[in-house]
Amino acid sequence: RQAIQVEKQISTALQIHFPDSLQKAFDQMDQNKDRKLDNEDLRRGITEVLKLKFTDDEIGSFLAKLQVENDSQMDFEQFLVRFGLDFKSAGRWEYKSEKKTVDTNKDPEEVKLFRRSMKAAKWFGRGGIKAVLLRFTILGAMRGKTKESKWLKLRDKCARAHQTSGNATDTITVSQFQDCMKGSSGVDPNITDIQWRQFVEKYIEDEPGKPPKGFRKDGNDQFLLFVKLCEHLDKEECTLAQLGLKEFGSALRDGLGMSGLSSEDVLLLSGKAAKKLWWNFDHSTVDIDAFSTSFLTVLFKSDLILFKVLLVDNVWPDIKRVFDSLNTAPASSRTMITRKDFESGFSRLTALKILEHDQQKAILEKVQRDDLYEKEGTFIGQIDYMRNFL
Repeated sequence: RQAIQVEKQISTALQIHFPDSLQKAFDQMDQNKDRKLDNEDLRRGITEVLKLKFTDDEIGSFLAKLQVENDSQMDFEQFLVRFGLDFKSAGRWEYKSEKKTVDTNKDPEEVKLFRRSMKAAKWFGRGGIKAVLLRFTILGAMRGKTKESKWLKLRDKCARAHQTSGNATDTITVSQFQDCMKGSSGVDPNITDIQWRQFVEKYIEDEPGKPPKGFRKDGNDQFLLFVKLCEHLDKEECTLAQLGLKEFGSALRDGLGMSGLSSEDVLLLSGKAAKKLWWNFDHSTVDIDAFSTSFLTVLFKSDLILFKVLLVDNVWPDIKRVFDSLNTAPASSRTMITRKDFESGFSRLTALKILEHDQQKAILEKVQRDDLYEKEGTFIGQIDYMRNFL
């Protein structure tokens, strides 16, 4: 009887102090962050977190009851069942719905739009997002790391010009380099004057107060180390490619399958209104290199890692095999797994060297951010791994 009264007071205190989320209460009571509450966690949580006062006998009877029922430790699902149940309906318990906590670090609107519009298969389909965008450019583009790399072609073309000029080893004048790149018989005559000027500013001209970029011989304005420069740009997959708003919209809708994007959506993603790093004001175009590095790589790191694991490395059958062994609903049409088992399943895959530790960390962060766990019903706190993940 004492234990039951203690449990009721704890439940009431939880509703008063944590009306929006029992998960928050659990996390504050979990001292060593092992995702389980032992007797010490509960003693401290009851007195310090919930501000309740009980006699030693009352606390002792409550903990003794828990030890019999929960084997001395309580995970979040057990915590939720014990303290988050509201009433019985038609012979079964109904869970209290957890309200979604407010995320203070909200993604920018363009990030949410892009993530919402991108289909899973498109992240690495047809050579990847950047390769798809490149197919829609109408200006010059030094497409990188392929068998037909224009940077390596430019290197070889510069080498031939160097042989006839008598310059020092692996050097060529800036004007010769320009002619080899975009002259009438250059590697890509469609490179515009604006593209060339921006290329020079970014890779050739040194900036006051900053270390030299290292592609000019002994700091000489006239001579470039063309082999070093071309091989660096090839490795970096630099393209100099630009897309006008119309071409950018076509690339998103037709190339990446975002058919539902409006003109306003395309404008938002272009970065024009917000003056993002990938919007080129000189050209009034989207800079594909900057879009790739400043938008995709930085803001979608965990997405890119997840879809590479699933679609490129083809690890999803291994993930499914592990999760199937932990499925809590094998007899139903759903494939459910608890948060604890979801995380331990990925730890198992990492221990087996099927995944890298950084991949495991990024994937778990993405699932946490996307908030894929059930909020109510029989499987509260669990994830349907086939429907909402794989």
